[in-house]
Amino acid sequence: MLRNIFLGIAGILLAGLLVFLLVQSSAVDSEYYVDYGTRVNLLRQGETDYQSLAESLQSAYREGRAVPNSAVVLMRRIQGGRDELRAQFGSDEDPALLRAFEEFAAALEATSADFNVFVERQGQLASSVTTVRNESPSIVRDLRRFQMQNLAQNVFALAVEIMDYASGSGSRSREALLEQIAALENDPQVTGRLPGKLDGLIAAGRTVIEQRGAAADSLARLEASLLPGASRTLQATLRSINRSVVGRAERARTLLGVFSVLFLLGIGYTAVMLRRSYGELSDSKAALEVLNHSLEERVDARTEQLSTAYDELKESQTQLVHAEKMSSLGELVAGISHEINTPLWYLLSNATLLQERMTSFENFVSVTESLLDQLREGDKDKAKFVRRLQELDDMLLNETMRDDIEESTDLIRDSIEGLEQLAEMAQSLKDFSRLDRAAVDMFNVNDGLEKSLLIAKNFLKNRITVHKQYGEVPDIRCAPGQINQIFLNLIKNASDAMDDGGELTLTTRVDGDNVAIEVRDTGTGIPPEVLEKIRDPFFTTKEVGKGTGLGLSISDKIISAHAGSLEIDSVAGEGATFTVRLPIAQADGDSAAAELEAELDALDGQLDQAVAAG
Repeated sequence: MLRNIFLGIAGILLAGLLVFLLVQSSAVDSEYYVDYGTRVNLLRQGETDYQSLAESLQSAYREGRAVPNSAVVLMRRIQGGRDELRAQFGSDEDPALLRAFEEFAAALEATSADFNVFVERQGQLASSVTTVRNESPSIVRDLRRFQMQNLAQNVFALAVEIMDYASGSGSRSREALLEQIAALENDPQVTGRLPGKLDGLIAAGRTVIEQRGAAADSLARLEASLLPGASRTLQATLRSINRSVVGRAERARTLLGVFSVLFLLGIGYTAVMLRRSYGELSDSKAALEVLNHSLEERVDARTEQLSTAYDELKESQTQLVHAEKMSSLGELVAGISHEINTPLWYLLSNATLLQERMTSFENFVSVTESLLDQLREGDKDKAKFVRRLQELDDMLLNETMRDDIEESTDLIRDSIEGLEQLAEMAQSLKDFSRLDRAAVDMFNVNDGLEKSLLIAKNFLKNRITVHKQYGEVPDIRCAPGQINQIFLNLIKNASDAMDDGGELTLTTRVDGDNVAIEVRDTGTGIPPEVLEKIRDPFFTTKEVGKGTGLGLSISDKIISAHAGSLEIDSVAGEGATFTVRLPIAQADGDSAAAELEAELDALDGQLDQAVAAG
């Protein structure tokens, strides 16, 4: 009797434990996964938006312009994501999660304050640059009209230096510009003959210099923001809590399996002993079948969720690669824009001055025509004839008209030089108009290097000294657009390796049946462990969002398609040398060109597959 009671109590306890494990091992509520996914997506979107915001602010600072409205929209969206997260948190949330969120919110508040300060300072800088650009031409014209040529040249040079300083491309320091402004402000010609004429320009120049430094400080605080770290900490806390919740259910399932076996053994033993538990055993079997069926459904649902998360991750990776390409394109366009704007502005100023000088020339022509008409018509009005001759004599003896003629000649000569600079830049851009596979043609590598240096001028000037050691090399048969792409990529990589300045040496020579092109820098060099992987697709040592790792890999494939070779020699801390060898054009040019075009067609397919796989 006691034995049966003991067995009954043991069975009840075992059944209670089994029910408890069944409850603990049940699938986590779907609303939990929805909330978890929403929180993670909001934080990831916030990180993406913050990265785009940082790039937008850096671009505005580099170009000396006001912060675009898109950056304000990004900041509002980041703040909106914080508000959505705050709305999701309840009073029963994990304390660690609440602490991490409060740190994240505090970091965002500090970043928002720094952002607003930067927007205000950059806006004042951009407004002052506009004032300098709009007022300086009229001031230069007035000064030249008053025969104050030296002062006009000083004002023109100051305006150009201020606009260059605003975009960070100027060669003058802050102290030098302030001294130049003070000298101009205290010039006796300005204080004596033109009081107050330059006040607006001088005030705008000082504002540019002050706000450039202030904006740099604000941008530095934004770059040192704690927001990215706080966001990562919050995500890590979310993942830790999620693992805890899911892990608890998994441990319960494991124990459920063990106790299920024990329970079945107990049921069997009780059935043999009491022969009254057959019905209970059947019920337990049915319950287990239902449990197994629901478990398969949960596994299918989670598999679908993981697939969706993987697709989202691939999309995020594609967006990051696209953002890096757009950033590189923005840097190249900004540099070329600066190189073109300066001669264009000077041409506009010269044309305006020439237009003003045409008035005196038109008066001289008008008087001359009237004198000739009097001679043709036989008009014998001597007084009238003498009066017109006197007018011509006054015009010819007028020193101002002679100065106008000399100045117009100088302006025309300067304008022709400016147009030649623009023509050279346009030709270089035309040669680089296609960086993909161009038609096969004869090509001189010395000319290609010169055009590549012109395109990369904004990356190198005032920081890197370029040494050209060009040899007498024959033309080669190649795709010029793709070879130019290789040169530009190697020059850009060398520039990136010399953040603190250095020397870039370009050497060309004949090496047997090949033309050898060396690009040598005095940068940080390449460690051996990096040198082994540097040709691999998507391998890069740059920061996230600043490189795709495809540049050198694509260059290596282009060189291989041209039956050439790429050698890399570097010692960490002592710079690097990249040597490109390309075969000299053979006699049977037509067949060689056909083979090269076939190789380039195959290369296009391989690059498309590589980008698609990425």
